[in-house]
Amino acid sequence: MISNAIKIAFRNLARHKVYSLINIAGLSVGISCCLLILLHVSDEFSYDRFHQKGDRIYRMALERIYPDRRTFYAIIPSGIGEAAKDEFPEIETLVRLWQFGQTQTFRYGEQSYEESAVMFADSNFFQVFDIPLLEGDPEKVLSSPNTIILTEETAFRYFKGESALGKILETQNGNFEVVGICGNVPENSHFDFDLLASAMNLQFFIAEKDYLSFSTVTYFMLKEGADPAGLEAKFPGLVEKYASGQIQRRLGKSYAEYVAAGNGYRYFLQPLWDIHLHSQLEGEFKANGNSLYVWLFISIAFFILIIACINFMNLATARSSERAREVGIRKVLGSHRSQLILQFLVESVIISAISLVVSLVIIQFALPGFNELAGKHLNMDAGTQWWIPVLLVFTVLIVGLMAGSYPAFVLSSFEPVSVLKGAFKSTRKGTFLRNGLVVFQFGISTLLIASTAVIYQQMQFVRTKNLGFDKDFVVVIERINALEPQKAENFREEIGKIPGVLHAAISHDLPGGNFFGYFLKASPSAEIITGRGMFADEYFPETMNLEIIKGRGFSKEFNDTLSIILNETMVNALGMTDPIGKQVINPGDTPEATQILTIVGVVKDFHFQSLHEEIAGLAIISTHNPTGFRGVVPVKISPENVPATLAGIEAEWTKINPDIPFSYHFLDDQLAQLYQSEQASGKLFAAFSIIAILIASIGLFGLATFLAQQRTKEIGIRKVLGASVSQLVILLSKEITLLVLLALVISIPLTWILMDKWLEDFVYRVNVHPGVFLMAGVIALAIAWITVSYQSFKTALSNPVEALRDE
Repeated sequence: MISNAIKIAFRNLARHKVYSLINIAGLSVGISCCLLILLHVSDEFSYDRFHQKGDRIYRMALERIYPDRRTFYAIIPSGIGEAAKDEFPEIETLVRLWQFGQTQTFRYGEQSYEESAVMFADSNFFQVFDIPLLEGDPEKVLSSPNTIILTEETAFRYFKGESALGKILETQNGNFEVVGICGNVPENSHFDFDLLASAMNLQFFIAEKDYLSFSTVTYFMLKEGADPAGLEAKFPGLVEKYASGQIQRRLGKSYAEYVAAGNGYRYFLQPLWDIHLHSQLEGEFKANGNSLYVWLFISIAFFILIIACINFMNLATARSSERAREVGIRKVLGSHRSQLILQFLVESVIISAISLVVSLVIIQFALPGFNELAGKHLNMDAGTQWWIPVLLVFTVLIVGLMAGSYPAFVLSSFEPVSVLKGAFKSTRKGTFLRNGLVVFQFGISTLLIASTAVIYQQMQFVRTKNLGFDKDFVVVIERINALEPQKAENFREEIGKIPGVLHAAISHDLPGGNFFGYFLKASPSAEIITGRGMFADEYFPETMNLEIIKGRGFSKEFNDTLSIILNETMVNALGMTDPIGKQVINPGDTPEATQILTIVGVVKDFHFQSLHEEIAGLAIISTHNPTGFRGVVPVKISPENVPATLAGIEAEWTKINPDIPFSYHFLDDQLAQLYQSEQASGKLFAAFSIIAILIASIGLFGLATFLAQQRTKEIGIRKVLGASVSQLVILLSKEITLLVLLALVISIPLTWILMDKWLEDFVYRVNVHPGVFLMAGVIALAIAWITVSYQSFKTALSNPVEALRDE
């Protein structure tokens, strides 16, 4: 019986070529999109799952509570994790990671290599994380200072297949002995490194037992059966025991007074497997994903597949009168309803299978472009992803059964007597179902169009908003900290003479980078204000086009080693109305470490963090301060002849320090990284929105074709009675127009709610404007009209004699 059903199914497909092609086209595109999205989603859910003990590994993170705000950090004081390990028996192992964000130069022989993915780790790293150690002793690696482990790919880059163990790599901060080779860190890891150095080199972090300054990412592996929630409940007591003394020394007040003033440290645990999708903290190793986007994409995959199946069902309802005669004849000849159900389901499964084969071809061509949009390296390798063949079989069956449900269970129920007497016509239920499905299709399509428009508007807002500084054509020269202070100043002066260089400065970092926590008091008895701090020289405001609204910037005409510039938010937080010339206190752990600084200027607030964050108080300290640090040279250049300007800067760098390769990036690229997840998701959202609309249009075209065929005689009679072509086109398009308008009414409120929720992630955001929905509605209507207009004009222009000669 099955073989006979298959034969008949192929005959029907061959006989109704247009119907078959429309169904296969819609389903194949829908399945392709669904599989691509599921590949992306599967990758997002796979992060850190390769760690076999991952269910017991937790990251200790911090909610830092300030009197006026709260900030969440992935980096915490280096001593607090060690204290927790000593205090709490639930913790089996502690491992800490450090990454400083500066590119470093490693030399072997005559070759120099620029490395940005360098991390420092405790010696038990490989006992906790499942990065395979290919060479070296896992019990001893990283247990001595000046030792380092290379990934397999890095080792080959350095030594071209020779044994790496025992080799010495030279750096400006000392030499490192290679003591191990490990596997490459998988892409689906929330951290990444090419070189892993011993934390024994960081004695200034480890030996001080600091409980306040943020520097390290800390992980615990809990004992079997340990309760993470119970462990978290003990953290407040840990903070009071270990940090209160340091708070007393640095801030001059008791821990109780500190908390009563609105300050606090709330440590919490993050499951390792949740970090990628559920953590957006400051100090993350790299940009994480977002669970909201993942579920949005799952919804899009589901909706696209549903839209494709709706096409099939709509065409089935439109062809119901034609298939009803077939059902009537077959029932008269003795077919049972179960046989007819089987026949219709076999047809739909075959169409689904053919569509799947076509979709696999589409995916092979689409995957490179999809990977570029998503920033991934996905593949359809069934050998390493067991779920792919299972999913393919499941897709064929589910899509086939879902798409074929209407013809199988509704058409097979027709009574042969009424059908063969010619009394059959489409039922109200069939018409209602068809109209409902069209409304659903265009409701989802409108939702996707409007959502894409809002995402685009927000990304445009992010790109074009006045951030309070000049980010265009600002070249960031890295590793200025590798030069002595006088050499750094000489370099800045020399590049300022290059044609095309407008301004140059020295600072420890730039907007979008790392701004350290900074304590200030307006007087010895005043409340502590915690803001952000940065080091910059006297040329920084001019180079970045910052607006100094009171006082002045740093100047060589003054001794500004203990001068400070504040932003408006910090001045307001300190409660000052006339701050110029006033002194503020930066408390240290000891009286010697405490600094009294003079306010010489107030800079207008600028966005030194992403637009996800509200502008915090900022203190700009001179690079000539005894604690000053130099990290980068921001250079404002002319947009004309950029390559020649960069070549001139590189030549000056090589002249001053030939041993360290020249390295730079553009500031706007650095800032773009802050919105990497939103930008990638927005591009994918737009692409799949277009495809969803395309699939809906394919189905609408097929539906319009069959509806026009059903009304051929009606159109012929109307033409004979004098109806014009325009009247007939309006008649044929009216039903579709009403359905699309109904879809708009239903989808607009839902879209408004969803996009308003998405925009909550941004402190600075656009407002959802009604014009977006008007535009989405116009586009949806235009697509619907364009789709049905061809068939409407063709039917309206047909010769009525051809339609009526059989009457």
